[in-house]
Amino acid sequence: MDFFLGLIGVLIIAGVIATVIFGFFSSVWSFIQLDLLGINKRIFRENLSPRVRSFLSAYPYYHHLSGQGKDKFTRRVSNFIFNKEFIGANGMIVTDEMKIKIAASAVQLTFGLEKFLIAYFSTIIVYPDSFYSRMAGGEVKGATTLSGKILISWKDFMEGYNDPADRYNLGLHEMAHALKIEFLHGSDSDEKFSFFLEKWINTGIKEFEKIRGGNSSFIRSYGGKNIHEFFAVCIEHFFEWSSEFNKRLPELYQHLCLLLNQNPLNTTEDYSLSKAEITHRNKILSVGLNVFTSMNWPYTVILTGIFAGWPALIYFMSIVYAEPEELLYRAIFILALGFLVHAALLKKGIGYLRIFLFYSFFGFLPVILSVCLALNQFIVIEDKMEETYRLTGKHTVARDKKNFIVFLENGQYLNDENLRKVNTGYKDLIKKGNCLKITFRKGIFGLKYFFQKEITRCE
Repeated sequence: MDFFLGLIGVLIIAGVIATVIFGFFSSVWSFIQLDLLGINKRIFRENLSPRVRSFLSAYPYYHHLSGQGKDKFTRRVSNFIFNKEFIGANGMIVTDEMKIKIAASAVQLTFGLEKFLIAYFSTIIVYPDSFYSRMAGGEVKGATTLSGKILISWKDFMEGYNDPADRYNLGLHEMAHALKIEFLHGSDSDEKFSFFLEKWINTGIKEFEKIRGGNSSFIRSYGGKNIHEFFAVCIEHFFEWSSEFNKRLPELYQHLCLLLNQNPLNTTEDYSLSKAEITHRNKILSVGLNVFTSMNWPYTVILTGIFAGWPALIYFMSIVYAEPEELLYRAIFILALGFLVHAALLKKGIGYLRIFLFYSFFGFLPVILSVCLALNQFIVIEDKMEETYRLTGKHTVARDKKNFIVFLENGQYLNDENLRKVNTGYKDLIKKGNCLKITFRKGIFGLKYFFQKEITRCE
């Protein structure tokens, strides 16, 4: 038991050190981004802004923005380009126009969000036409990968770009996938977007099932392929057929407005939400903070595990007497449960474990295991399990000078001084025929824990 307590202590210290180091380097990186890279970004924006404005002058979404809105859009497009690597494939040479228009599709989608860079994706690969995807097993027009790459067919991108009312826009479609993947697997997702995504999916699941069943819907049939495609196709409809979308599926449309914090129908006020919509959105946020899907949830669980879960686990393990295998089996079961929950959420299109291994070991595992051990102590299934051992050898004075550490026959509980500590006179200890009777109880999870002990005469 002492070995396990020592191991847990080392793990707690390692966890605290890891957290401090992570926080330190995150702060250093933030400083580099804000103070050093910020200089380059400003210079880059100043040089690129005129070209951005020139290429975007015919972009419908940009055209309806106010002067202030256009400044914000231009600034974001420049920053997006600065933070991505654009690569041409199959002989394609990527021009500034391509970079600006691709970046514009991402900025349009995230215009109402605080975080717009979709930082999980660092590389955008542009093909001249449709291309073969090994993952899809055939020709595709675009793809987003978990390796942080966005792949786009320029021909198909421009087809969607040139007709703003055909309900097809490859740029918005792929950026919608990227935004959702950023939420599921990245570390820079907009917190409010994270909160409303679950609510939007719950609202749209009925329409999604309708499409999957082959029934007619306002949403393109391709949206029924899976929940991820449903989201991306809805984004295309949201921006290209806003008015019709709002008429046909008003609840789903309004939830998209709350999700993206913008309303494409409001062309006179930079697509902002109305005062009533803003009040409604803030009310929802204030009533239910993002407990289940935002980055705050895993971080909170990790901190709870480090500063409450592990200490509680140490305490309960000090009074629980079980073979290491018993505890190991239960720990594996709890981790497996965590993986099952994670898998179920991902199938639903919701993610909350971006740093899953760290989250599981330092957060989920100690919290759940300590709760189980607490329940094991308080819910008794077997009241008395008595063990009696003959006193043997030379007994020693405990560190507190008030108790004695006794030695038991056959070296029983040799590594557990607390269990062998007794408050009695020395004369009682040296009497021949005396034993130490230890009483355990068994809890609901089948683990025994210490209840009481006394010096008694051996039978």
